[in-house]
Amino acid sequence: MKTIPPTASQASCFSPRHITGFSLVAIGVSALLLGHARAAEIDFDKQVAPILASHCLDCHSGAQPKGGLALDNRKAAMAGGESGLAIVAKDIESSLLIQRVLDEEMPPKHPLRDSDRETLARWVRAGANWGTERIDPFAVTTSVRAGYDWWSLQPLKTTQPPEMDDDWCRNEIDRFVLHKLRAAGLTPSPDADPRKLVRRSGLAGRQWLPLETLLQEDAYAFDPVFYA
Repeated sequence: MKTIPPTASQASCFSPRHITGFSLVAIGVSALLLGHARAAEIDFDKQVAPILASHCLDCHSGAQPKGGLALDNRKAAMAGGESGLAIVAKDIESSLLIQRVLDEEMPPKHPLRDSDRETLARWVRAGANWGTERIDPFAVTTSVRAGYDWWSLQPLKTTQPPEMDDDWCRNEIDRFVLHKLRAAGLTPSPDADPRKLVRRSGLAGRQWLPLETLLQEDAYAFDPVFYA
């Protein structure tokens, strides 16, 4: 069989210069697709675990989880509960957890935000990869208990009072109070007169004022500086 040599134009298509160009294009497309895939990945510990800890683990963890479904560790979560498989990797239709969440049946009292429901659905579609083996139920604060992020459990730190140019502020605490009032669109109440101040201090939750308090009230109203 006679071999027909390629023409000059055909041969130029297979030159090293063109092959290198094709390779660079292929590498660029692959990198772009890989970038999109990584962007779609879900970080379990940062995105999924906080949702489960704050909305699910109060009922679905421990020795006797509701419905026999524990969601604080991978083995129990993948095993499912009394109703069936709660999480089926890459199959949200077969994942009862996702279906109940999307139908707003779970959590029963406070349905998840749209963004949280979408995060859980994306996580299952991507393969339901797990992070830290056991989710710490106290990692975040819930509606029924405090977590490690509760304000009173945070380390103490030095906080400078906000700058407030107002004669109402008599000390640094007043500056904090006025700052919050203005942020809420409020203004301070007028100062109470001496008689009202001593009445408030003597009432202390009682429905009547003893004679001693009435006498103190008169004395303080007469000279608030002396009796302060």
